[in-house]
Amino acid sequence: MREIKRNPPCSRFPPTLRNDNDIDTRTKHTTMSSSSYDPAIRKLDELLKMKHLLPKEAAAMLDTVSSLVDKRESYCARMTTEESPALTKIREAAGTSRMATNHLEGQFLKTLVSMTRAKKILEVGLFFGHGALAMAEAIPADGTVVSCEIGAEQVEKTQKLLDQSPHGKKIQIKQGPAKDTLLKLAEEGDTFDFIFVDADKQSQEEYYKVRMMNNDAVSQIIHHVHLR
Repeated sequence: MREIKRNPPCSRFPPTLRNDNDIDTRTKHTTMSSSSYDPAIRKLDELLKMKHLLPKEAAAMLDTVSSLVDKRESYCARMTTEESPALTKIREAAGTSRMATNHLEGQFLKTLVSMTRAKKILEVGLFFGHGALAMAEAIPADGTVVSCEIGAEQVEKTQKLLDQSPHGKKIQIKQGPAKDTLLKLAEEGDTFDFIFVDADKQSQEEYYKVRMMNNDAVSQIIHHVHLR
């Protein structure tokens, strides 16, 4: 049986905190990264910064919650399949931006695409292309990921990154306002097996309606929502 490589713990852990035992002995004043993809963790991070204002018992309970969350994050990172070198380069290029799809999210998308056996995918919101490439890696050689991105400069940067992967050729970038692109795709009769909406959160419902009006035979529509 082929051995499956596991990804090392995610980057929000300091180098000295690489397993559950280390996390148990972390200092009480260590806070979690505010750039985390999880809105609950970001709120917990904010609360930890105000810990000195809490009663001693409440502060101790907060430390316990923080430790449990760290253990969950460490477990997920260790159990998630290692990403390709091309995906790692893209993630590093995106830095800590909350707009970027991270390693766990990318592999989750890849799993969903594989499970649904999608061949033609629509993505609204390309950014640095981590999500698009993760999905492209899961579809057959003749599959396609059509990705919408409004910024011309961003498209140029991302295309160079995607070109470094053999799966990058499966990705077609549509530059311009997403609604205009979706309407044009609908007029042309394009349908999709899987849709990932990850841009312009205020317009997500509108994007959904445009695609449903086109009677897409969609097995999955994933909305990436940032909670405030």
